This record gives sequence, structure tokens and C-alpha cells, in this order.
Amino acid sequence: MYKTSLLIISFFLAVFSYSQHIIGVPINLKFQKKNKACGYYIEKTEGYSFILHTYGKITRVLYDSSFNLLSSYSIPTDKITLDNSVNFVPSFVTDLQLNGKVFEIYSTSRVVQIIVPDFQKKYDSIVYELNFKEHQKDEKRLAIIPFSEGVRILSFSNKKDKLFLYQWKVNGIIDSIEILLPASTLSTEETRQYSKEYRVNYKTAFEQMNVVQTGSPAIIGNSSPNGVFYEEGKIWILSQTPHWTGYNILELDLKKYSISSFNYILNDMRRNVQSQPENRFIPSATIYKGMLIIKNNSRHTFKYLFYDVNTAGKLREYDASSDSSLQAIINSELVQKGTWLSGSDEKKITKEKAVLRKLSSAVGFLNVAEETQDSLTLTVGAFIPTAGIEGTLMSFTTSMLMSGFANVAIGNFHIIPYLTAVRNKLLYFHTRFSKKSMEFSRAKNITTSLDYLLENFEKQELASSSTVVLKKRGSYFFAIFNEDKKSFDLRKL
Repeated sequence: MYKTSLLIISFFLAVFSYSQHIIGVPINLKFQKKNKACGYYIEKTEGYSFILHTYGKITRVLYDSSFNLLSSYSIPTDKITLDNSVNFVPSFVTDLQLNGKVFEIYSTSRVVQIIVPDFQKKYDSIVYELNFKEHQKDEKRLAIIPFSEGVRILSFSNKKDKLFLYQWKVNGIIDSIEILLPASTLSTEETRQYSKEYRVNYKTAFEQMNVVQTGSPAIIGNSSPNGVFYEEGKIWILSQTPHWTGYNILELDLKKYSISSFNYILNDMRRNVQSQPENRFIPSATIYKGMLIIKNNSRHTFKYLFYDVNTAGKLREYDASSDSSLQAIINSELVQKGTWLSGSDEKKITKEKAVLRKLSSAVGFLNVAEETQDSLTLTVGAFIPTAGIEGTLMSFTTSMLMSGFANVAIGNFHIIPYLTAVRNKLLYFHTRFSKKSMEFSRAKNITTSLDYLLENFEKQELASSSTVVLKKRGSYFFAIFNEDKKSFDLRKL
């Protein structure tokens, strides 16, 4: 039907077999595999929206639930972009669907825009814009946080020692609050117990924050040691204390408009400073539905610690050393992707000492990968550091944060470039435990979406900025551009 005027996207089922569905894209785009693209599923209409970035213009394409082309229009790239390395033009962050309406969020480090695409009138409307230049000179964005009524934007001014929270609501109400930061992250008693060297420097800690919705599982975690975690009524700012000694959490209660500070000191600073790097205890952490989960390891010991993030009380601790079985708290194979020297080979690690040694020599991450009615599955891993600017060691994910990923969640749009950078420098495994008893599962050979995605990354040629990731009711679809056929193939993970 669209043979002469459209590029064709062939739709594949989960087993990658052909289907009768055909998706058309206007051919006048001269779209190439090196171009950028993204898209999302529209819940109300069960349709799809694609955004295609070619030289000089952004083209929007709208489809119905059967992948029939409904409408398209183009706008210049000096308005918005899909290239997050361009800091002077707002780049795509995520879609936002509220009350049956579809919005899109775009941002630079200094500007946040909320846009409504209009396929009938064929233009974009800006319904809200926040420009930090109009506020404090040193004010910088910490997080963009969708919620049930709109969007919250959290920012920080070091000069004023304040957090600013801006709220835009779908009903048009706009408000903001200022929150004075505590004078110190340590109480008087904690300062006496630990010394002032354990205090967090907000200016340093608030750089390159990871952003996570606490109740939303993720395919892979971010290696940033600091993060903003949020739910409807609370925001937690997690900052690693100096020399990997633990964590400070600032809790913002959005109903009481209050701020509280909690410390979780895990490791002795003097020991960590004086030890050889491989013998240091280095933690990674995440917050999920009211629970702080910490992985703390050296080359000899591996620990899981679970806390109630609302009370700071410890819920459970598990300890495994190289003399006992690390497998007791691991429910999958220990997978190393690549040789860690830019190779792409995969191998299974059987020696637990090797796992602890590699975890200690790399940059760790921890995330909740899956949740069922009865269990949570964690993914724990590490990225090998590489030499960055002026020889500074950084993880791949840190370097990506520096080039445009800072202070936004690693969403569907970011999965492909993120994994493109880290997939050959990656060590990981999975742990599953009961939500009720917090006992570890006896199941073995657990796999998650990360395993399937990495397994098919080269096979399906996913590593391209033109690959579109769609998430529909918990399932992932990948639209992969075929340069020879000038078409997209849509496959289900």
C-alpha cells in the first residue's frame, strides 16, 4: 500500500518470524542507519509515535494500533533534538502520558521544556519552560521527575545552600518551593563518632546524579555512586560518603515539605584509604519501594545489606567471603562480557575469588531487574574503568553522564547507546529473594531481559543510534533499521 511513497517496517513476532503488519515511514526523510531515532507506545490509543532525526530536521510519525500511518510532520532541529551531546538545544528525555494526553520532555543542562505534539495542526506547542538562568546563577538541574499530576524538576544552588523544587501540573498550576540544606550531613554525635571527614560535600556529590523511580525495575543499573530516587510523595538523594565509607540520604517529604538526613556508615575510612585498591570495601546501592539495598565488597568479602529507608533500621544482612560460597546468594551464572580489553567474547566465571577480584577492580552497579508478586531479582555488576580526559579513570557510564546523560533516568531511548558503550566491559550476575521473608531463592540459572538483550545485541545489529526501543505493557520491542532495504524490522525481546 505504501510501496512507492514509504519506507517499510516489517513486524516480527517474539521468535522473529514474519507477520502481516507493515509500518510506513515517509521516504523523503532520506533516513540512514547513522541517524537518530526514538519512539514510544501511546497507551490511550494503543498507537505508536516515532521521532526521526535527520540532517536539519526532526520528523514525527504517528501510527495506529495496527501500525497504519496516520500522520507526520517535520520541524527544524534548532528547536529540539535527539542528540544529547548538543547542550544548546533541548534534547529528548522521555514521553509523559497523563489523563489521556501525550507530552514530551526535553532538556539541556539549563532549560527544561514540556512539549505537546499536535499531529492535526502539525506543530509542537511548549506548555511549560523552566530556564535556570532566570533564577540563581549557579543553579543546576539535579533531576527531572514525572509524577501523577505532571512533572517535578529538582535543582541545586551551592551558593544558596538550597534545593529548589519546581512543579508543573497538567491542570496548568505551576509552583515551586525552596528547601534549605542541612549545615552538615553529620549530626554532632556522628561527628564525634566518625570525624568530620565523613561529611558529604554537596557541590561535589550533586554532580552526575543517577535518576531512578523507586518502583520501576530496570534492565541495567548506572555506575554513578550518587542518585535521586523518587516516588509520588518522597524524593531521596543518595550520596556516597568520602572514600567509599557508606551513604548519606537526604529525604524530601513532599507532603510535609520537610527534609531529613540519614547516614549509613559501612566501612572504616582509615582502612579504606590505607589499603591497596583491590582490598578496599566499595559499596553500590539502590532504593526500591521503601528499601535501601546495598552491595558492599572487597576482593575477599561480599555483603548484601537491606534497610528500611523510612526508619533507617536494618532489615537483613548477608555475608559471603571467598572462603564460603558466593553461590549461596547468587541465582545465575557469573557472566563476563568481553575480555575487558575491548574484546566481545563472553565467558562464564566459575572461580568465586575471580569474581570478587574483578568486582573490586571495576566500577560497580546494582539495580532491581524484575519484580513479581513474591520476589525481587537484583542485578549486580561492574564496568571496567578506562582512561578519560587527562588520564582520569572513569567508567563508561560516567563518561556517558558527562556527555549528556547526567541527571536523567536511563530510559528506553537511552538503552541502546548505553549498552553499546558498556557491553564489552561488563561483569554481572543476578540474585533473587523473597519479598516477604527476605530469604534467598534456591533457583539457579536465572536470566533477565539484560541476558536476552546482550545475547542478541550483535545478532540483531542493535548497536545503532537509529534503533528505536518501544516498551508496551512490560514487553520490549526493537525497530532496527536495515540500510540495504531502507526499512525497519521490528522485533520483540
